[in-house]
This record gives sequence, structure tokens and C-alpha cells, in this order.
Amino acid sequence: GYAAVRAAIALNADAALVFAPQVLIEPAERVRAELPIMPFDDALCLLKRVTFVEGVNMTSLVKVVFAAPSSVRTSIEVHVGTIDFGDAIEAVKLREAVAELGDRTSLSVTVHEHAGCDHNLVTHMRDSGELHSLLVKQLRVEFSPKVMQEARCSPMQEARFSPRRFLAAKLSAR
Repeated sequence: GYAAVRAAIALNADAALVFAPQVLIEPAERVRAELPIMPFDDALCLLKRVTFVEGVNMTSLVKVVFAAPSSVRTSIEVHVGTIDFGDAIEAVKLREAVAELGDRTSLSVTVHEHAGCDHNLVTHMRDSGELHSLLVKQLRVEFSPKVMQEARCSPMQEARFSPRRFLAAKLSAR
């Protein structure tokens, strides 16, 4: 989510669809914001060390928003689960940063909360079919059943994603 927002703003993309982005990535900022401990916190601490050695700053999305040129018109759609309230807090921080700029920006942020979902809400959305609907809506395209059928992977293509499927496809190809 973090990278998607940064890239969308940098490229002045029309839209960014993001799921549970880390808005504050500097460990000390996260502590000051009283965000709950997350499984990825250790990775962020390691990233801080690496970026320090490389001479790169860990820039929060709040700072990215404030530094964005006024010509950027990206519409950012953020999806978060309600179980990991830290994700909701960060999404609100992003929305508030854009709101603070007021008329000085054409950026926009909408936050959608998904009840009963955690940080990995995209898995739930995929399993429920909600992700597919959201992506189709975001892309603003309609796929006919024929196009969907033609887009399906062959058994060998699908097998690349699973050793068991790969072996089954190899055996059935004989």
C-alpha cells in the first residue's frame, strides 16, 4: 500500500487502490502515534538501518502528500479492516494530511472500512468475490463470459503457482 501511494503520487496517476498501507514507516513516528505493535515492525526497524546506511530517508506518506505538487490529481482509495485498528488510524492520518492541504491540492483520499477483517483484508475480499468486483469497477471495464473463458490459464500455466498442481499437470500431459 505504501509503495502504491508513493508511486501514484509521483506518477500523477488517476487513481490508486490500496489495502492497509503503512502511512508512518519510521519506527519512532509509529511509537509517537501510539500505533499498536504490528508483525511488520521488526522489518521496518531493519529497513531504517538499511536506509540510514544508504543515505535514504524513510518518508511517511504524510510528508509525501505535503511535498506533492499541486498539479497531482490522484484519487486514493484506501481499504482497511476494522480488527487492526492501527490500519484505520493510519488511513485517517493519510486522509487528514490531504484534507489539511485543502484547496492547495487536487489529491483525494477515501477510506473504506471492512468489518471483521484484519490487516490481510485482501485475502477475505478475494475469497468473498469483493476484490474482483472492486477491481472491475476500478478498471471500469466489463468482461464478457467469452473473454473471461479465454483469459483462463492452461493447466500448465496454473501449475507454475503450485508444486502439486505442476506435478498433476505433468502427469496428465503424458
